[in-house]
Amino acid sequence: MFSIGVGMTVMAQTGRSAKLSGGQFDDSDVETMLTEIVDHICGGIRAMAAWNSGPAM
Repeated sequence: MFSIGVGMTVMAQTGRSAKLSGGQFDDSDVETMLTEIVDHICGGIRAMAAWNSGPAM
């Protein structure tokens, strides 16, 4: 669900990304935004997979 919300925010180009990042990201630069988003979403999925593959309680 998180990734869907992020995708919608990027496509809307509201300027929120620039506000939240202190101007570090410009949501009109879709290519850079997608690169950053994919890295973060994949990292989150890998972390969840590693956490779920631990010993059962």
